[in-house]
Amino acid sequence: MQILNRIKLLIYKALGRFPFSLGLSTRFQIKAIKYNVRLMAPEAQEEFKRILPQVSEKISIDLGANLGVYTKLLANYSKLVIAFEPDPWTFEKLNENVGYIKNVKLENLAVGPSDGFVKLYRHEDFDCDKAFFSESSSVWCRSDFNEGDSVDVNQVDFIRYIEDLDEDIGMIKMDIEGMELELLEALFLRPDLLSRIDYIFVETHERLFPDKFARFNQVRKQVHQIHKPKINLNWH
Repeated sequence: MQILNRIKLLIYKALGRFPFSLGLSTRFQIKAIKYNVRLMAPEAQEEFKRILPQVSEKISIDLGANLGVYTKLLANYSKLVIAFEPDPWTFEKLNENVGYIKNVKLENLAVGPSDGFVKLYRHEDFDCDKAFFSESSSVWCRSDFNEGDSVDVNQVDFIRYIEDLDEDIGMIKMDIEGMELELLEALFLRPDLLSRIDYIFVETHERLFPDKFARFNQVRKQVHQIHKPKINLNWH
């Protein structure tokens, strides 16, 4: 399977460089990213586990904590874990799973580049299997979402939030179903805050947002130019 994925990756990378119409070229580039993530995601997971001991004296932040699998893992090593989960149903389960851990702080909030209330959309099959489909909830309404099935949630300005922490951050895990782009762009404008963070692991979801592909490309270029934090965009 890995060999097949590598072959597909090479093909789509090559096709993405041809001067097709913009839409077609972008589609091939997105497919290349999809297969690159399939190949690199296991390595991202291994890197994540390998560096956990390095965050023992620092704060870790879990953006998109869902049911708390990584929150619990981070809590085994971090001085404090701040876990954000906006969906009311999921947050209740998160609290049941990790709320008893003394060095975990739970925030029933969405994160974004500004404060305010936003609609959180759920997968159309959310009621059939809430635990499974809760991972897909997003502030962006996708084609496989039920536009009528949304909840109003409070969003906090994440840049201001970490500014107010005024502490070094060992790790940020960022899996927030499409808001990653806006947060990374905002963080790149604040090198003073970036310098206080050691590692960021991000699932970009860019394959779901072809209209933002040029911005994602720019973010990828910027990541290669940043020495601190170390940013891994292959989380999955």
